[in-house]
Amino acid sequence: MYVVKKKEKLNIICKRFNIGLCYLFGSMKETGRKLLDGSHVSLRDPESDIDMGMVFQDFPIRETRKVYGLLYEELSPLYYPYRLDLVLLQETNFIIQFEAIKGINLYTLDDGFKDSYEEMVMRCAADLRYFDKLYEQELLEAIEDGYFEFEYDANYR
Repeated sequence: MYVVKKKEKLNIICKRFNIGLCYLFGSMKETGRKLLDGSHVSLRDPESDIDMGMVFQDFPIRETRKVYGLLYEELSPLYYPYRLDLVLLQETNFIIQFEAIKGINLYTLDDGFKDSYEEMVMRCAADLRYFDKLYEQELLEAIEDGYFEFEYDANYR
């Protein structure tokens, strides 16, 4: 009898749902990789979850909830006993997408798609970080110049 390994099962699921890229990211990415490789992993913290990011080749805008539910139902057993935090990356900001692409790439349908997606994410995340730093600098200058006033009440409860 042939038993389908978890990694093979992930590949089958990704192909069926038209996934272009799949990443593990966050603090539990290595644990997620071990589980997918079939290694035994003990549950250290029941509150921990495995962060998995998906990028669709053609994002299912009209059926996002349905597709999310079906994907979650099929993917979550691969990471038992941990909970799966499934993230549809095209619905998140570029900072989260950047964190995902720094993680572990589990599935790539096409190298050209991967290269172009990751390049776009890096460009947009860099732009966002630039504007965040600019905003922070302007806010600090406004506070120093007295445009904002903060009150402190030591007895506030």
